[in-house]
Amino acid sequence: FYDAAGSVTYSGGQKDPTPQDGFYVSVHPGFNSSVNHENHRPEMIAMESDVYVVTQIMDEVRLLEELLEEQDTIESSLATRGRIKKLVTSHPFVDSLSRLECARGEPIWGLSMIERDMVSDARNKVDQS
Repeated sequence: FYDAAGSVTYSGGQKDPTPQDGFYVSVHPGFNSSVNHENHRPEMIAMESDVYVVTQIMDEVRLLEELLEEQDTIESSLATRGRIKKLVTSHPFVDSLSRLECARGEPIWGLSMIERDMVSDARNKVDQS
C-alpha cells in the first residue's frame, strides 16, 4: 500500500524493534494452531455426488413441468404430476437433498448460488408433494 506521499505503508503488525526496521505480526497469546477442533463437521460440506443426483432429477422435473403446461387433458396432466411426485419423493433424491441441507433446512457450505437455489427449490417440490 502507498500513502499520499508515495511511501509504502503496512496495515497490521507493529514496527520491528530490530535495526532492520521491518514489521512483524504479533499473535494473540491465546492462539494455538494445534487446538483440537471438536466442532469440525465434514457432513456440513456438499458432496459432488449429492449435487449430481439432485441436479439430474430437478432437470427432469423441470422438463415434466414444461410438458404439464402443454397438456390438454386431465388424464395426461394427472399422469405427469404423478411422475413428478414419484421423482421428488424417490429415496435417492430425498437422501441426497437431506445431505445438502443443514439442520435448519438451509443449503450447506460448498454450494454455488445456483446450487443453493436449486436445493431450496427442490425442498419446496418435496414439501408440496
